[in-house]
Amino acid sequence: MTATVGKGKYLRVFHQPAKQRVLGNKVLQWVKDLEQKADTGRMRVQRTYAQRAEDWKTEYLAIVDNYRKTELLLQSTQAERDEAFALVDKLKAENVALLEQLRMSTDSKVAAIPKRKN
Repeated sequence: MTATVGKGKYLRVFHQPAKQRVLGNKVLQWVKDLEQKADTGRMRVQRTYAQRAEDWKTEYLAIVDNYRKTELLLQSTQAERDEAFALVDKLKAENVALLEQLRMSTDSKVAAIPKRKN
């Protein structure tokens, strides 16, 4: 099979028997090289599976460790949040007590601060 390139010249393609043989030999050599590189022995395959299992185990343990660290961080953050809420409640109670004292002392020279509208 040929294809026209221009002005009557032809470009030969790989569909000629001689070129097919050369290309076929190159492909067979490539396949042999691939087969030699592949793990074919039973011990190699088992070792590969053992390595994969060990890799997954290592990854799993790292994830478990990271999860535990995150849980501890969450617990400490929640404890800090609870302490902050308790402090806010205490300060609100003190604020109410101070405002009540200001209202009771109407004859003093201290003027009451108007409440903010929330």
